[in-house]
Amino acid sequence: MALQNKNWLSHKLFPKRKEKQALKKYLSDLTVKYVQQVNATCVLLVMTDDKPLPPCKPGQFAELRIDDTQGIILRRPISIHYLDVEKNEIGFLVQVVGEGTKWLASVKEGDKVNTLFPLGNCFGIDDPNLDPCPAALIIAIVI
Repeated sequence: MALQNKNWLSHKLFPKRKEKQALKKYLSDLTVKYVQQVNATCVLLVMTDDKPLPPCKPGQFAELRIDDTQGIILRRPISIHYLDVEKNEIGFLVQVVGEGTKWLASVKEGDKVNTLFPLGNCFGIDDPNLDPCPAALIIAIVI
């Protein structure tokens, strides 16, 4: 009897997620529109493409290839900061912490950056493909 109650409780706390529909991945040489210094260590890297950009959801990221550098062979995973469908631009907030992100912060308008995106699992309260987590609890403290 105790085992049945445990399974019932487990099912109630952690219900099965709805099946997610896989998003198509794109590999593209995006054109740098501009780089804006946000603070001493962060830049906003905004890029565009000739073709319409694919849909991206909150929580996804892109892998940006670092070119023209010695010793950097891996792409840099950078979270997608925003996607503006009307302007056909995608933004990445990049914190400069090493050689790869230093290179990304130094790109100029018109440069090309090879980008693989969107990657990763998305999240969202209003996403019909995701069940809200019943174990999540939001607490507000009013002082």
